[in-house]
Amino acid sequence: MPLVKVYMKSRQDIDKKVIAHRLRDKLQTILKVPKQDGPVTFLEIDSANWFMPEGWEEFC
Repeated sequence: MPLVKVYMKSRQDIDKKVIAHRLRDKLQTILKVPKQDGPVTFLEIDSANWFMPEGWEEFC
């Protein structure tokens, strides 16, 4: 059973449930993971603790 962890900067403007469902759909389609498998966990990091490497851009 795959375990998906999404590390992200803390945000209020996204729907994590939609993202989790889409990730699980891809796991089922591409990796043939059973529908009941593949939990998705979001680990939110406070903005004060989020640092991008030099030269990288944040998409959102």
